Amino acid sequence: MRTLSIDDNEIDALTEAYLRDDVIPLDFAEDAVHIAYATLGRADVLVSLNLRHLANEWAERRIAAVNLREGYQALSIRTPEEVLTYED
Repeated sequence: MRTLSIDDNEIDALTEAYLRDDVIPLDFAEDAVHIAYATLGRADVLVSLNLRHLANEWAERRIAAVNLREGYQALSIRTPEEVLTYED
């Protein structure tokens, strides 16, 4: 198993950027932390059931804009239904 080594200062700075730009509501700051970890961990996709402020096109675009501005890759955010394949 490989453990990711991510700088807490980078997490804090990226989290602050999401909150400062109102990408994620302040009341849901822990979601901004999750997005920062996924971004800094270089995840391709973050899977979430949170349709209100994460797993929707508007939020994904705003998160991508912050990530690109801050020098990180865009992050795809999907619901479980979008990433799971079921066989009949």
